[in-house]
Amino acid sequence: MSELPPGGSTTNRLLAAASPEILAAVMSAVVLTVAALVFLRPPGNAVLPPAGSGSPSAVGTIRPTTTPPAATSSSSATPSSPAWASIARSLVDADVRLIVARDRLADLVGSQTVQTSDIARELRSINPTLSLTVDLVAGLDDAGAPPLLVADLRTAHGDALDASLATLQASLSNPAAYEAGARKVVAALADLEALGASLSDAALPGSAGAP
Repeated sequence: MSELPPGGSTTNRLLAAASPEILAAVMSAVVLTVAALVFLRPPGNAVLPPAGSGSPSAVGTIRPTTTPPAATSSSSATPSSPAWASIARSLVDADVRLIVARDRLADLVGSQTVQTSDIARELRSINPTLSLTVDLVAGLDDAGAPPLLVADLRTAHGDALDASLATLQASLSNPAAYEAGARKVVAALADLEALGASLSDAALPGSAGAP
């Protein structure tokens, strides 16, 4: 073992006493340590994700879930109208006019001062509507409306039209014939409200019923 040279610091004395091989090994270790620190150190601008945050690529990919709209119950659907509903609606509208005319005719017959000409005028004004309703009832029958209801409607409108036409054939000088004929028309149309309600219930779901 080499003796340490006298004088100088302990470090200098150790370096002087060390062999060239030892110095080379020490320098190599220092260089390797510095190189490792340089390569393992993260870039200056890099920001490491916090622990447990998962892959950075997963950030921002979560989308909110949407709740699908609730299905509408088929039991709450409005019932569909039959094919003859439009004919029924026209008949109900016409019967509203007939009810007004019927009540007016009844007032004339019940008056003490009734004139034959007044009854004749009222019958002439009601006949076009009666003819229309007879045709509409026939259309209901052809379209497949309930047979019993069609029969009642045919009787009411048909009898009223027949009585009106027959009355107008009498002479204006025969007031008794006009009064009797007017009473027949009023009686034939007496059940129009009930018939209209039945027709509305059958053909027009959700309607108000009687005209």
